[in-house]
Amino acid sequence: MKAESWERSNLKALRPQKGSPKILLDPIPMTRHGDSVEILLSQSEALVLFEWLAKRGDQDDELSADQAEQQVLWKMEGQLESTLDVIFAPDYLERVSAAKKAILGE
Repeated sequence: MKAESWERSNLKALRPQKGSPKILLDPIPMTRHGDSVEILLSQSEALVLFEWLAKRGDQDDELSADQAEQQVLWKMEGQLESTLDVIFAPDYLERVSAAKKAILGE
């Protein structure tokens, strides 16, 4: 089956909080291969996503109640952990901070 590519074109901006500026999002390239979806992230995006997943995994809240969703999130976290060598760096938190700034264009 031929791979189809698409972008999150329908998601143009995050919902801003009152008084905050609108943040425009660059589309994240995605490719569909039959039953699978491939998501292409930059190193900064992958690091920020990993950090969020790791923090979220440490929380016991209502959001983690759905077992199917939790399994998908754990799988993503594990795949990112095995891919990102920076997570074991002594300056990991500084790198996460720099990745967040890079994403926000600061």
